[in-house]
Amino acid sequence: MKTVEWFEFIQSVEGNKSFRKKVSNGKAKLLSFGVDYEELSHAAGTFSTAIIKLPDGTIRNIPVENIKFMN
Repeated sequence: MKTVEWFEFIQSVEGNKSFRKKVSNGKAKLLSFGVDYEELSHAAGTFSTAIIKLPDGTIRNIPVENIKFMN
């Protein structure tokens, strides 16, 4: 299993500006890649995901843009 660093986006506000900030959540093991979907008003949109195992044993299915491979 490859080690990855995984991220989440949080909503942040500074002054009168609101933006998304990418925050590291630490390391995890990449188990596999997968697919998830989001229901839109007129159809379902699919996107690629990474299935990761956290140090506490929890499994997460997150968008692939939220991981970075470690050397």
